[in-house]
Amino acid sequence: MDEKPLERILIVVETVAEYGPITLAELTQHLPFSRASIWRILWVLRKRGWVKQKYDSGHHVICEAIVSQLKMADWLTADVAKIDPLLNELISKRIDGVRAYDIQYGAFTSKGIFSILESTIKEKKPCDIISLVDNDLSLLAQMSMPEWLLSEHLLHYKKVTNESEVEIISSGRHIRNLKRKMKIDKFKIISGSKVTFSTFRLTNKHSSLSVIIRDRHQKKIDGAFDEVIELVKSYF
Repeated sequence: MDEKPLERILIVVETVAEYGPITLAELTQHLPFSRASIWRILWVLRKRGWVKQKYDSGHHVICEAIVSQLKMADWLTADVAKIDPLLNELISKRIDGVRAYDIQYGAFTSKGIFSILESTIKEKKPCDIISLVDNDLSLLAQMSMPEWLLSEHLLHYKKVTNESEVEIISSGRHIRNLKRKMKIDKFKIISGSKVTFSTFRLTNKHSSLSVIIRDRHQKKIDGAFDEVIELVKSYF
């Protein structure tokens, strides 16, 4: 058997996940390649935080962090599929033959990381890290969370954001801001030409959707947000 390097890595991950805790010697009995090759792969996986070797026994196990990420990836696929009909209806809305709205749909893809999963907007400079402090999409997703989960996300986010946002979170100002917005409307935030919705009641996940009136239509659409809000609510 002559697997490519990437295939070998995946096979080792699958084997540790299926049979772990498992020793190097036991892995060599399950796998069709050399002990040295398996050891090199395990070294890479340990370095990346995918696999951990127990100090007392030398057994290898899949790290909880990667298990959580894989579980999250599974529900994200279903999450996007569930909201697709709403996204398609919004995108298909035309005025004078031109699309009326742009959309952005985002969700927490790992602890402390909020990502854009679907968007009709081409970003000139894609943002590496979406703020959990001043981004409407991430704020509404946070507003639907239980406090213990929100605390976990913020704890991880403070490790990757700037000092200013760390101070805002640590001082409690971020939580107070969330609570203030929740009193106004836990379902939506209207800002300029954009309305952002919490999609928690649609998907049962911590995600959110922004609908933006396209520039050329802003003056033409009377009650545009009322139409969008009614459409979105019909899916909830």
